[in-house]
Amino acid sequence: ALARVRTPTLASTASRKSLPSVLKHIVESIEEEYLNQYCSVLLLEGNRLRMGAAPSLPAFYNDIIDGVEIGVGQGSCGTAAFTNARTVVEDINVHPYWTAWKACAQQANLGACWSEPIRGADGAVLGTFAIYHEHAATPSKDELVRIEEFAHLASIAIERERANQIIWRQANYDVLTGLLNRHGLMRATESALERNRKHEQCLALLMLDLDRFKPINDCYGHEAGDFVLQKVAKRIAHLARDNDHCARFGGDEFIIIM
Repeated sequence: ALARVRTPTLASTASRKSLPSVLKHIVESIEEEYLNQYCSVLLLEGNRLRMGAAPSLPAFYNDIIDGVEIGVGQGSCGTAAFTNARTVVEDINVHPYWTAWKACAQQANLGACWSEPIRGADGAVLGTFAIYHEHAATPSKDELVRIEEFAHLASIAIERERANQIIWRQANYDVLTGLLNRHGLMRATESALERNRKHEQCLALLMLDLDRFKPINDCYGHEAGDFVLQKVAKRIAHLARDNDHCARFGGDEFIIIM
């Protein structure tokens, strides 16, 4: 049964499908294979859990859970993400971790929640994988093995997506300043030109370079020069409007598309 869930999940992950669609596929495959349980995947962003996939849980419940701050006593998932340890709540109605969430759980007809941290290759928490039951329920040894396996499947999809994001950012943004690099600038320019043609608007391209920048590197070293470039980039980005594009074109040269 695990293989029937694992194989198509790994295939969909490898096929570069979007993370939401892969997580939804994981949850739906598990629920189809193992009846009378509802699954959810939450993603850790900062100190809050964000909705990843929970298609079978009520929308109102997902809305309440989305953005919950992690911590001991913040339900099963908030506790699991905070402690980086499996959190099994066999009866939501009497467990202290669910005191603040008992009413919404009752409205959603949920009686038990077992939550497993989703860990990256370095052991850091990426999110949580949870299994819900309508009534109080105690997991068997096999079920504990399965929930750990399901969390691992989710971690593969999440880390693949994050790796793609890192690659994309490195390809389009300048590492030193955080502004667009040449490649990112070309993409932004093409998009801006297309948008302006569609709406018959004008576009301005500003070119800026720093005078007397070379002596800074020569006298104080490249670390000082990098510091100056970072400060200039921060000021340019601060002054730009939301729909402007700022780029470091190279060296001490900057470009702004307005």
